[in-house]
Amino acid sequence: LDKFPNVFFVLKIAGSLYVLWIAWQLFRAGVLQGDGAAKPATFVDGIVLLILNPKAYVIIALMFTQFLNRPEFGTHLAVVLITTIFTFNNFVAFSVWTLIGDKIAGYFSTPESAHKLNMLFGGILAAVGVWMLLTQAPAGG
Repeated sequence: LDKFPNVFFVLKIAGSLYVLWIAWQLFRAGVLQGDGAAKPATFVDGIVLLILNPKAYVIIALMFTQFLNRPEFGTHLAVVLITTIFTFNNFVAFSVWTLIGDKIAGYFSTPESAHKLNMLFGGILAAVGVWMLLTQAPAGG
């Protein structure tokens, strides 16, 4: 990335625009209609989803493009810190989701509450995307 600072900058902008696009999709999302009975996902389903999830790759790329270029850390230490923080964050987030997900699912089952949730998450993502765009500067400038 040090050899190609413009690529680094383009990746940051592309990631910011992708986050804004996801926010827009949430704002526009309709409420899913169905019979309410869904087949529970299996462990293998989770592994396949994890491997094929393009958002995971974008998030990891964004994490590294945002924080790998820090002058106060060497590259190796930065990779270890980013990986450790990312892993810990995911462990906490997935644990909380697992523990309370079933308990709150009933609240979000009505079309009105699902729409409000989409608006909330879309707004949060839009704020993050705008923040990312406003804090970008070309490398070396």
